[in-house]
Amino acid sequence: MEEIINIDVNKRENLLDLEKDNNLGKGVSVVYIYYLKNTKITYPSRNSKILYIGEAHRDKKPTGVRFSQHISTKIHKGGDTGTNLILSQYFYHEHKIGLKIFKTKPKTKVRKKTELNLIYAHIKKFGSPPIAQGKIPNSPKTKKK
Repeated sequence: MEEIINIDVNKRENLLDLEKDNNLGKGVSVVYIYYLKNTKITYPSRNSKILYIGEAHRDKKPTGVRFSQHISTKIHKGGDTGTNLILSQYFYHEHKIGLKIFKTKPKTKVRKKTELNLIYAHIKKFGSPPIAQGKIPNSPKTKKK
């Protein structure tokens, strides 16, 4: 994986600007991590800065459109199904959040497996998934065939 973007998420405009970023155009596959810049979250095994691990790919629109969907437009307003309530609460309560985006191979299986491996590595190291993760993909060992 190649890190292509590392930004501060202190304004929604920073996420909206990613829609126009050449690194996140149509057909680009990415895995990304939202994290706290100045504090850590208490997890069962140890503390971590990681809030959320995700993946994205768009064929018809730039992949960058995904990132502004994470944060709701107002503190007490939901958004579409892509809005992440916990990330939004950290954002609106003025925690300093960073976003790192990594380019992956364009194949869906590679992108999703990379995301899955990162989530399960977090569980193994810190004792639980990232706090804003929501639904956890099945572990490759427990996935039904």
